[in-house]
Amino acid sequence: MRTTIDELIAKLTEFRKANADLATTQAQHDALSEQVSTLQESLSTARADLASAQSGLSAHQAKNLKKFQEDIFNRTKELEGLNASVRDARTRLDTVNIDIESATAKHRQIEDSLTNLRKQHFG
Repeated sequence: MRTTIDELIAKLTEFRKANADLATTQAQHDALSEQVSTLQESLSTARADLASAQSGLSAHQAKNLKKFQEDIFNRTKELEGLNASVRDARTRLDTVNIDIESATAKHRQIEDSLTNLRKQHFG
């Protein structure tokens, strides 16, 4: 009987420890549940504020945004046109430079020929 009493005391001691751990765990669970509830309320409020802000975009703001986007599009097209004009002008400039180099070379040839003729005739 003494063994049974000792076993019961040991089991009661284990139960008390488990019960204390369970109470601590229950308190932690309750605290965490309260935090989750608070966070859910905050999240709901934030979602409502976001929806309100998104729907609060006035017609004037939408009109300004559309005008701004159109201006960007138009300026992009204008820039593309200017870049094409610059490429054309650069091509023409390169052609003119080649013509000038050719004319300069021909001019030197003529001057060299004149110099040689003068040397031959005048000495």
